[in-house]
Amino acid sequence: MRLTGKVELDIFCKKYKECSYKESFQEWHDIVKKANWDKPSDVLDTFNKTDPNCRTNSNSIVCIFDRICGSRLICSIDYVIKSVRIHEVLSHDEYMEEKWKDKY
Repeated sequence: MRLTGKVELDIFCKKYKECSYKESFQEWHDIVKKANWDKPSDVLDTFNKTDPNCRTNSNSIVCIFDRICGSRLICSIDYVIKSVRIHEVLSHDEYMEEKWKDKY
C-alpha cells in the first residue's frame, strides 16, 4: 500500500514524548507498506484492533487504527489504488472527545 500523511506520526511523537511511539509507528508503517488490502476484512486480518468502517458525522468512512499507549490513527483507505492516507493521530483522550468526527 502507498502511505501518505506520515508527517502526522512525527508531529504526534514530538508532542507525546512519554511513550515510545516511534518504534510502534515504524512497525505499523512497515506492515502497511507491505500490505495489499482489497477490502476492510483484509485490514482486520492484519490489525485486529482496527475499525475499518468507522462512519464520521458527514457520513464518510475512515479507518481507525488502535496503537500503543492508547493512540488512534485516523486514516482513509482507497482499496482500488492501494493507498492509505493518515489524517490524524490522536491520544486516547483526544479521540474520545470525538471532535475528529466533524473533520472528515
